[in-house]
Amino acid sequence: MFGAGRSTVIRWAVEDANLAPAGIRIEATEGGDVWIALAKDLPNSGQYHWDIGQAASARFRIRVVARDLAGNTGQDASDNDFLVDGRAPDPRHNQFIPLRMPS
Repeated sequence: MFGAGRSTVIRWAVEDANLAPAGIRIEATEGGDVWIALAKDLPNSGQYHWDIGQAASARFRIRVVARDLAGNTGQDASDNDFLVDGRAPDPRHNQFIPLRMPS
């Protein structure tokens, strides 16, 4: 579980003798088939600092897409959904119990 409004590091490993210099794209989906780019044209540094927005709670998957100089692409996505929790706790009290002072 990750907190909304925080940051985490996405890590990957890509090997290709002809990898494009800025051939990495990081994408996310909210459990669907529509992937949205979080970052594109990244160097193959092996990590990206993702500043998670202030969205409401949702389940996500992350995908890393690599492109080589010939335009070929390879990709890998997280195996399971993970939760981004954007909701603050909602504390409530049940009752007040008066304290009796000794006489």
